[in-house]
Order: sequence, then structure tokens, then C-alpha cells
Amino acid sequence: MVEKQNVELKLIHMEDVVSKEVEWLWYPYIPYGKITIIEGDPGEGKTTLVLKLAAALSRGLPLPCDDDKEYIRQQKMELKIQLSPD
Repeated sequence: MVEKQNVELKLIHMEDVVSKEVEWLWYPYIPYGKITIIEGDPGEGKTTLVLKLAAALSRGLPLPCDDDKEYIRQQKMELKIQLSPD
């Protein structure tokens, strides 16, 4: 038997939300420190893209089409990747 839990929800008005500037891992595609979903039809290369990005980041290499020197990473990064089949 599942126990019933009483959960109190807290409403937040948008006027009370403080906006923060976004830091970019790969501008303007992947924000740094946020969850990013790569979505598309089967066979479009989603896994290949993610693995190519992971390889570049883990070796400290620039990301594809990243001509803006401000966003080029020169330090190696540790990554966590969660993949699910199509």
C-alpha cells in the first residue's frame, strides 16, 4: 500500500524571480552547467555529435564552428553523458 504524502506547493510570482546572465559552454547552443537535450529523428547523428563534443571538451580542444575566442576552452573537462536509445 502506498502512503499518501501531503506536499505543500509554493507559488512564485515571476516579478520576484531574479534573472541571471547565462554562461555559455558553446555559444549559443549549450549553456554551461545546465541540462541540454539533443533531440532529433533516428539516424540524424545525435550520438555522433555528443561524442564529438565530449571528445573535444575532454581534450581541451575548441568546439566545432567556435570562432569566438572567448568561448574556446583550453582546459580539459570532466563530462557526464546520459544516452538513451532512439
